[in-house]
Amino acid sequence: MGHLKTAMAFGLGEKEAVGIPADVLRKAASMGLTRVAGNTFICNSTKDFWKVKGNRLVRLVGNEVDNGDHLAAAPKENPDRFLEGILGDLTF
Repeated sequence: MGHLKTAMAFGLGEKEAVGIPADVLRKAASMGLTRVAGNTFICNSTKDFWKVKGNRLVRLVGNEVDNGDHLAAAPKENPDRFLEGILGDLTF
C-alpha cells in the first residue's frame, strides 16, 4: 500500500484559479467583476455575467446565463389573461 503525501494542508494557503491566466484575472478585477464559479464572473453594478474564453473576458447573453430557461412573452391580444394564469399557479 502506498503512502499519502500532501503538498498543502486542507484549507491552508491560497489556491490560484486553475486555467485562468493571471492577466485575465487582473483585468476582471479592474472591471469590478466578482468570480461566482469556475470561469464565470458577475459585474455587481450591472448584473452582467462574464466568462473567460481563451485569454479574453466575454459577456454572456441571456440564454447562456439561464441555460435557455425563459418565460414566454405575454400575447399582445390578451396579456391580462396570460398574467392571471401565471399568478394562479403561485401559492402564498
